[in-house]
Parts: sequence; C-alpha cells; structure tokens
Amino acid sequence: MNPRKLLVATSAALLLASSTTLAHEKPDQLGKVTFATSCAPKVQKQFETGVAMLHSYWFGEAKKTFEAVLKDDPNCAIAHWGIALDYLGNTLAGAKAEVAAMQAIRTTLEKTDLSYWADRTEEQMLAVSAWVALADGNKAQAEKLMQAAAEREDGSVKSVLMENRLYPLRELYAELLLEIGQAAPALREFETALKAYPNRYRTLYGIARAAEAAGDRRKAAEFYAKLTAQTKNADTQRPELAKARTYVAQR
Repeated sequence: MNPRKLLVATSAALLLASSTTLAHEKPDQLGKVTFATSCAPKVQKQFETGVAMLHSYWFGEAKKTFEAVLKDDPNCAIAHWGIALDYLGNTLAGAKAEVAAMQAIRTTLEKTDLSYWADRTEEQMLAVSAWVALADGNKAQAEKLMQAAAEREDGSVKSVLMENRLYPLRELYAELLLEIGQAAPALREFETALKAYPNRYRTLYGIARAAEAAGDRRKAAEFYAKLTAQTKNADTQRPELAKARTYVAQR
C-alpha cells in the first residue's frame, strides 16, 4: 500500500505516485493560494508557495519549501504537516516524527494564548496519524482518528483570513473510507463535503469513484461528466481526467 497515492487519489489530494505528470513545471506557473496560519508573517508567502506546489503535484519541491519555512520559523506547525505528507509516501517513522513535532508546537500555542491554532494543529495531527495507522494495518484506529479530525474541523469556525481549508478533512475521511472498502459510507461523506465546498474538483472525483465502487453507475457517470465539464479547458492530462472521460464515453 502506498499512503502517498492514497492521500491524493482525488487530484491534488495528498500525494499521488511519483510518476504522475506535474500540473505545472515552473515556479511562475503555480496558482496563488492564501491560507491564514499561526506562523510568523515573514514565512507566510513561502508557506503558501509550498501549498501551491502540493496542489500542483510538485511534492519534492514542496517538502524543501516547508523545510525552509521551518528554518526561519521553527514553530510553524502546519509546515510539519506538509512534510509529514511527503514522509507518508516514503517512511512512516518520518511521518510519526513530524506528528511529534506538531504536538510540541501545539503545546506552545496553547501556552501563548493561541488556542485557535492549537486546535487546528490538533486536527492535522489526527489526520496524519489516521493515515499512519492505516499504513500500519490498523483500519479501525485509522477510521476513528480520521472521523475525529473531520468532526473537529467541521465544528470549528474558519478564520476570516483563510479563503479555504488547507484540505477539507471531511473529504479526506471519505478517501480513507473508500480505501478500506466502505464505498457507500465514503459516498455519503463525499456528498457531505461537497455541500460545504460546492464544485470542488477533488470531491467531484471522489463522489464518482465512490459511486462506481458502490455499484451506482448512474451517479458515477453523472459526476465523472461533471468533472470533465469542469476541466474542459485544462492544459494538462491527469490520470483521473483520463479515467473520467473513458467512463463517460463508455456510457
């Protein structure tokens, strides 16, 4: 099992196989993202560059960028999250070490009256720990941790400075359910995630895949068609788009 592939099975999800074609090949082609964090202002732009690289499948460079962020701001908890994602595709020991680092920073955030960011750090820790548990073969624990992460995030108030969640954890919970063979529950969770984030590329793809796995060919075709419509002007070819077009063409 390749946790890297699992975490980003829905497009820019958290990490596809290394053979995946990059969405962008040059730094100046990266899309712009904006995420409020607890990190120092001086590293904010650099952190957002790392997130944009993740979204463009530029995983090695993203990891380097997050490592550079931590050199300038060792208390930037969310940068450890980005590095942990890369470690999940290579060594679980590395991912576990990043979770431990996040725990230490979470404690610091709580002591410095930054409880909001301490809670967001806790959610990301739970999410990474869930996929570590899955890679260790503990499906029940993985599901429990990922569900807890999703529910905590859904119950929180998004910062007014944040245009979106870094990665909707309800969607990631659906991904985990799909991975462990629970297609029908995964479909429900993807549909719940879509209500909060309408027309989200990864969620549309997740619904299509979950519906296909659950035997609902009508819904699978409907959402694969929505995905192809949303990406009709795409300038790159990605595996999930090829799959969607093939599925729709066969209907």
